[in-house]
Amino acid sequence: MKPLPWITLALSLTSARAWAQPQSEYARLRALAQEASDRGQYAEALAHAERAAAIRMEPALRRFIAVMHAEIGPDHLTAAVENADLCVRESQASENPDDRRDTLGVCQRMATELGRQVGRVVVRVPSPTPPGFRVRLQGVELDASRFGEPLPVLPGRVRVEAFAGESVLMQRELEVAAGQREAVDVPGPAPRASPPPPPP
Repeated sequence: MKPLPWITLALSLTSARAWAQPQSEYARLRALAQEASDRGQYAEALAHAERAAAIRMEPALRRFIAVMHAEIGPDHLTAAVENADLCVRESQASENPDDRRDTLGVCQRMATELGRQVGRVVVRVPSPTPPGFRVRLQGVELDASRFGEPLPVLPGRVRVEAFAGESVLMQRELEVAAGQREAVDVPGPAPRASPPPPPP
């Protein structure tokens, strides 16, 4: 049986109370995102939702963003999985019962079902990290908060690069299949050679 499109799980971003009050910029952007989604303009809806998220992120908005990425297409698959994963954690931590009752279930389903279509790469880094340390995954620099997390990647060849300032610590390519998890250990900088002893 063909799975339902994810858009059926994008519950409304607006509420009766929101419409009854003067709209803040946050509420206005969420309303624009919902209207664009209702028209099937998912890229436009995502743009409005991400602008709203820059003001304030809530689990329901995170769910909406994950669904929009999933609806746009395969190029947005890893972003859909990342946002579904975050939505699960944020919904579990929320004090709003609606988040745990409604949003959590949707995001758990997305994380599970879409997660089967991607691989995962865990980048393990040295501790402490050297000055100017940074890591790129598929050419995109990772935030330090993502180190050690199973990051979704499209199946196929994956490139991991690590730097300390201008020094290259590692460049590696690996094959990652759907449903597979690979760990990459980033080495620390090579120790400096000791100076030769002074002549007698």
